[in-house]
Amino acid sequence: MSEFIKEESKENSEVASNPIKSLKNNLLKGMTLYTFPQYFLLVLIYYLMVNSILLTVFKDMKNVQSMIPRIAIEKNEEILALIHTWLPFIGLLGITLFVSGLFIGVLMHIPGFLGYRVFYNSSFGITIGPWLILSYIAYLIFTISQILFMFSIIISYLIIEGIKLLNKKLGISFG
Repeated sequence: MSEFIKEESKENSEVASNPIKSLKNNLLKGMTLYTFPQYFLLVLIYYLMVNSILLTVFKDMKNVQSMIPRIAIEKNEEILALIHTWLPFIGLLGITLFVSGLFIGVLMHIPGFLGYRVFYNSSFGITIGPWLILSYIAYLIFTISQILFMFSIIISYLIIEGIKLLNKKLGISFG
């Protein structure tokens, strides 16, 4: 028992002395299959926002070389190419997971399938699909309006608030 306590206190002191390790451990503790797409979307929006700001300030990524090391620019271009390659697939995956989740959700209510544990997490596709679709939509907005991408969050908020106000005036309630 005392061996366990010593190991645990040693691990805690290592984490306390290394803030990056502490941050990583805290992030990974809270990450599940349900929250990962949300973090992915958040990181993607930040990344695209930084690129949008750089494009706005410098108009051309080639003019950034005086302030940012060449290797960082090359890695940024590689990441953007990777996003360009994989995000359409992630959007398609989000749509198929959402539709599959709907079908499995209906299937679990059929009398012959009630009570099986295999359907316990049937809402997974319904939960994760929209986040993957939103990631693809964020990417599409960035590709269409690179420089204006930084304003898309504000515009999205204004549209949502406008819809809420319109629904309130019309007396429509969704909850």
